[in-house]
Amino acid sequence: MELWSAIFGKGLTPIRLWLKLDPETRMEAATALYRHDWEDDPVKLEADLAIAAALRFRPVAVKKMPEAERIKTLARVVRPEQSLISSLLLALHLEGRTDMMATFLDSLEIPHEGGLIDAEFECEPPSDEKIKPAIEALFAKYPGPQVELYLVTIYMMDQQTWQNVGTVMKERVEASTAS
Repeated sequence: MELWSAIFGKGLTPIRLWLKLDPETRMEAATALYRHDWEDDPVKLEADLAIAAALRFRPVAVKKMPEAERIKTLARVVRPEQSLISSLLLALHLEGRTDMMATFLDSLEIPHEGGLIDAEFECEPPSDEKIKPAIEALFAKYPGPQVELYLVTIYMMDQQTWQNVGTVMKERVEASTAS
């Protein structure tokens, strides 16, 4: 509940979230970003430009780096901007955690394809009554830190739609600190 405690404490920004992630998760996210089949490559270009800035290299020099080196540098050296952090977290979940995303959306009866909600679908904020059992099901089935990161990610990316995720998680944090 560390991530959620940070949100309810001093506030968790995407940059703070990235810095709170353990090195393995950052490496997994960077790997997913480069391995994900994006429709075009502006996300990878943004990552390459961030690497170039962090290393004080020319972008063409970064392009010549082996992908493994770019991934390692992105995970360990770069302090990404908000849009790149969003892409990293999205790639992390799309590449390795789609089952968890699908489980959550299925339990909320939200149509999706592989954990992704159709951009055309008008998603009303699910009620506390629907969110609570969906969250409980995730924690019962998947590792707690992965569930927490997923829930923080969707909450930070769209607080209006996922406002009740925040409400339910605040109750969980308060219950865990009271015991």
